[in-house]
Amino acid sequence: MTDTPEQVKKTSLLVRFPFIPIPDHIQKFERLFYDLYYLLLQETPQNIVAIEIVNIRETINFYITTYETLIEPITNMIFSIFPDTEVEKAERFRNIETLPNHALGYNLTLLQQESFSIRTYRQTGGQDSLVPFLNLASTIPSKHAVLFQIVLSPRNEELESEGRAGLFYVSKESGEAVEKPKFDSTMRLLYFFPDGEEAEANNKVKEIVRSFHEFSSEKNKIVFNKAENAQKLLANFFG
Repeated sequence: MTDTPEQVKKTSLLVRFPFIPIPDHIQKFERLFYDLYYLLLQETPQNIVAIEIVNIRETINFYITTYETLIEPITNMIFSIFPDTEVEKAERFRNIETLPNHALGYNLTLLQQESFSIRTYRQTGGQDSLVPFLNLASTIPSKHAVLFQIVLSPRNEELESEGRAGLFYVSKESGEAVEKPKFDSTMRLLYFFPDGEEAEANNKVKEIVRSFHEFSSEKNKIVFNKAENAQKLLANFFG
């Protein structure tokens, strides 16, 4: 009898990537997501991975949370691409017990509600689009916390004319079908704050929204939708 996804334990990896030049960094992450896509295709239905950026107690950490069965292959994948990376297993986020009692929750969606290819490293102009968010996250008050999560699962479609697995698009330059792995994704943001500091928390969230200016065009705009039920969002975040 096979365990259902709900029965399989999830584990987090605390990952510390080495400092390398931005173009190389982006190129390596592009390869990581390609490899991750094909790994997850083989693991249905246990094929969900959460990528999380967390600032608690003035410390920003990067986590990958997934089913226990995927921890070893993902760890090996990371080391094959980033050999100087530090990786350690964690039950959940460090200092999670110190989170304040109040939270603002947001579901992030694409304005157009369509799928678009993530730009390749050659199209970024040598700029990491996450840097504005990371810089802003590092400035929140010491007793506040921000948790950003992207939940990924592979999309498996076929190009009808060739019947090949995967997701493809037609290159504008060559007119040929080019394989481009894509994911279905769910994005969430939680901002925690102590008693009496909701106004300051709201102002910080507005700054965080502005930090996503790389995703503000009509085609790729990310919309922050405030959750009516922050407790439900919290349960989904840690579910």
